[in-house]
Amino acid sequence: MKQAIWKVDPFGDFSFRGTHSEQMTLGLGFSDYSPLINALQMRFQERGWVSIQDILDYVMSDETDFHSTQVKNNALKWLEEKELIEINPDTRNRVKTYPDGTMIRFV
Repeated sequence: MKQAIWKVDPFGDFSFRGTHSEQMTLGLGFSDYSPLINALQMRFQERGWVSIQDILDYVMSDETDFHSTQVKNNALKWLEEKELIEINPDTRNRVKTYPDGTMIRFV
């Protein structure tokens, strides 16, 4: 549902009021993923290694206003560039990719 809402207006002419933020503007102009990044850090910081599927399940739940396709490109890549996550090298072949089975640790 969240993904469909984000798709409805690709130009950001209206807003979606989520349950975990005051207001989130929809559309291509929306580039502040800090609420998603902060939510991921708060949720998984103390948990050790977590799977990409656990992260996606959390984002798809009613606990966030974001959808799963925003996680990899808009949150995890940024976190990896800033060295705020560690990726188990045995669980992926290419840097900044997060295929099924990827194990991630928030540092």
